[in-house]
Amino acid sequence: MDPAVLPDSWANTHGSWVAWWLPLALSAVVTTRSLLRASPRFARLREANRRHARRALAATLVVVSLLSVANYVDFGVMRYGTYLNEWATYHYYLGSKYADEIGYTGLYEATIVALAEDGESLTTLPPAIRDLRTGGLERTSRVLERTDEIKSHFSRARYRDFTRDVRWFQSQLPPGRWRIIFQDHGYNPPPAWSMVIGAALTSRLSIRDAASRAMLTAVDPLLLLVGFAAVAWAFRPRVAAYTLILVGTHYLMSWGHMKGMIARTDFAVCTLVAACCVEKKHYGSAGALVAWAVVARVFPIVFLAGPGVQLLDSLRRDRKFPPEWTRFFVSFGFTLLTVNLATFVFFRDRHIWQEWSAKILLHYQMRTDWNIGYQVLVDADFRHGIPRIVEAANAYADDATARGTRSIGMWITRLAVCIPAAFFTRSMRPSDAFLFGFVFLFMLVSAGYYYYIILMVPFVYFARRADEVGGALGTSLFWVTGSLGYLLFAGYRPLSHALPMLGGFHQTYPTYYGMTLLIGLSVVAMLFVGGREAHAADVAARKAGLTG
Repeated sequence: MDPAVLPDSWANTHGSWVAWWLPLALSAVVTTRSLLRASPRFARLREANRRHARRALAATLVVVSLLSVANYVDFGVMRYGTYLNEWATYHYYLGSKYADEIGYTGLYEATIVALAEDGESLTTLPPAIRDLRTGGLERTSRVLERTDEIKSHFSRARYRDFTRDVRWFQSQLPPGRWRIIFQDHGYNPPPAWSMVIGAALTSRLSIRDAASRAMLTAVDPLLLLVGFAAVAWAFRPRVAAYTLILVGTHYLMSWGHMKGMIARTDFAVCTLVAACCVEKKHYGSAGALVAWAVVARVFPIVFLAGPGVQLLDSLRRDRKFPPEWTRFFVSFGFTLLTVNLATFVFFRDRHIWQEWSAKILLHYQMRTDWNIGYQVLVDADFRHGIPRIVEAANAYADDATARGTRSIGMWITRLAVCIPAAFFTRSMRPSDAFLFGFVFLFMLVSAGYYYYIILMVPFVYFARRADEVGGALGTSLFWVTGSLGYLLFAGYRPLSHALPMLGGFHQTYPTYYGMTLLIGLSVVAMLFVGGREAHAADVAARKAGLTG
């Protein structure tokens, strides 16, 4: 069937009643339960009554978890009729499989050349493509003038295989979407990820073969199952069920974002499992897992903040390195160094690292509607109550004083959050100190919405405390944030005539500005709970010192 007539899960109705309302109902259940447990009357209940309450909650979680899994796969309504996310997989499959030939700037131009060589005329090709070296657009006719140079990087067999892969991806997308795919920003994972995924998966399994394609796209569901199993092992099955419900119902982790890709979740799952390993005192394994998360997407390196603070604080107090965090950092450094050094042998020189570094620097200098993080709030300007990106409006383009003032204010705010957060982590249990790294990530990193499956990690910080009122409220805030994401995206039609703001912003800046605000509230909640527990720990330590 023609992909153009197949269902698009990004329609206004995207987000079923499960994603909209189920997290709200479950939030009420979990919060009410924590309030009842905090009541003196709960302690006076008979054990039989408490057992019945636990069984009722367990049954509720089983039902909600099953509905969340069904919602995660959009109840079988696949975008353009396939499980594969063709747009993302075009970048990740070809980018890793042919990294040696096209590097980080040659994907679009090599695709255009392959199509032209395979019979397409200039009139059927897109008129311009993204120049991944500069971020601007380049006319297709200019690209075709360099055909011989672009082809020279391929062997004859590899170029033939590349052309077949390109033609296959072209057949999977509606023509309109295929023509605009060349205006995206290319393929960006670090060279070490390209080396490992390319050598282990994409160079061995053909995307054109159904069985191989199933194996490639099974990687992410299997990784998520490993993550949930690790949470059950380290923090109790109930916390794993809560986490599964988050992934199954949250807007940023929905089917339209995450379906059918290749190892797109590895950085988040590795960070989550690392937290579980720290809880179980497997510090060496945790360090290696964080190293892979950094190899995959770089920014999870911010989760070293908590362990680093605890290591330095222990060194200050005891004049020696704590053995647990020492194992963690040695394992992290060894794994990171070994994998990255291997890329110089695999790719034969350092050019690919230089190309990647230049492209990533350019990528982060360019503002996008789809980022989330504190920087998004700083970049906002408002017109008629609707946020827009400052740079897009050139609000401060010619005003050096305004730019300087805004930059100073931004860094003062960052320090005002990060310094107390670092102070709180000193007295936390090790796994909490690791999970608390999300505070630093939100304040220091601006990442695309599709990377925010990393919310699984800070979610566990609250979910493990869901029996307490503060933990239940924090857990509920994450769930509710996911529901409100659908409201920002799709709007609410019954009230949209009276309130135009409820018409839905779709995938535009206001949607992700709103999501940033909501996630920022979760960061504030983490600071509140972490500060309160740090204060309690300090008071207990002083009392113990006086008693001693």
